[in-house]
Amino acid sequence: EPSELESTVLELRNARQSLIEGRPAEAREMLKDWLKANEGHERRLEGVFLLGESLFDLKDYFAAYEQYEIVIADGSGELYRKALTREM
Repeated sequence: EPSELESTVLELRNARQSLIEGRPAEAREMLKDWLKANEGHERRLEGVFLLGESLFDLKDYFAAYEQYEIVIADGSGELYRKALTREM
C-alpha cells in the first residue's frame, strides 16, 4: 500500500502518462481533481503545467495560456522555462 505522498506523486505520473498516450481529456480531469485535493503540495506547479498541456492538446488555447501564466508567476527553473516557451 503506497503512502499518501507516494499516492499523490503516482496520480501526477498517471496524468502525465495519459498525456503521453494521447488522452488529454482524461489527463485534464485527473489533474483538476489532483489540484483541488493538493492545493499546497510541493509539486502543485507541475500539476498546473500538466493541466496546461492537457488543455493545449484539447485546443483550448486560452485556458492553457492561463495555466502557463500561473507557472510563470509562481515558478522557477525548468517549469518556468517550459511555460515561457509554450506562451510564445
